[in-house]
Amino acid sequence: MKKIRLLVVTYACFKLASGCTLNPFGGDDVSSGKRSIKGEVVLSDQRDSRNNIYVWLEGFNIGDKTDDKGEFRITLPPSGSQGSTGGADGLFRLFFYVANYHLSNSELLVQDGEFVYAKGEINKDGELFPDKFLSKMLVIETEVIPAVINRNSNSIIQINVKLRALEDSVSVVFPNSIGGLLGAAFLRNIATEQVFIIDGPPTDTRDVQIITRAESSRSLLFDLIINPLPVGRYEVIPYLLVEGKAIPAELILSLGTNVTGLNQGYLNIPFKRNAAILEVTNQ
Repeated sequence: MKKIRLLVVTYACFKLASGCTLNPFGGDDVSSGKRSIKGEVVLSDQRDSRNNIYVWLEGFNIGDKTDDKGEFRITLPPSGSQGSTGGADGLFRLFFYVANYHLSNSELLVQDGEFVYAKGEINKDGELFPDKFLSKMLVIETEVIPAVINRNSNSIIQINVKLRALEDSVSVVFPNSIGGLLGAAFLRNIATEQVFIIDGPPTDTRDVQIITRAESSRSLLFDLIINPLPVGRYEVIPYLLVEGKAIPAELILSLGTNVTGLNQGYLNIPFKRNAAILEVTNQ
């Protein structure tokens, strides 16, 4: 078993940046709108929770994450702060992002710095209609063996990640991976949210694998002698990236600094995984 390094970081929620890019729009007279809209997101896999789906408005670089009901709200900044010429005018795309679901978007009309209601997918009450539906493209299942271990044990702990595409194929990147293994994993303490990163020797490798409908798996091994963990229950999160089509670079940047790197910012990327729990005990 290769030696595994253990890094300790503290998880912190990111703050969404607010910016503004004017997008000229010309057309017929339209009724005035409001600066706030709301809506609901539905997932194709009803077993997945509907919270933490990222909703992001291009041009303004503002976003929200859905609550447990899949609901969100987007509010534009005051028109006077949207640019040197006043309120923005244009057609802007509102993106709905979960890394292992297909990216989707809605087009929203903005005039004089406010949303235009009763146009397109926004009804007269400023609500997205119909609900936005996202289709899952990749199943991610994680397991840890053993699931319960004494903090002083010298037994090997194995993290397995199993992947299966729900369509012809999905391209997945495994950073830091050597020899077809899982390159790294995050262990997040459920009670304290302290995050431990399990990884191997520093490497710049990026192993790209085409995942098909046939199940594929990768593993990572470590122990608590070289890599001690405090007593507690840990969510086990594999380090991988899903290569999606037409994802705006600005959307990824809005999630935080270097969120695709091996750091705590990675946890800002929304995924829907079947999680594994590792419990470290005193007994």
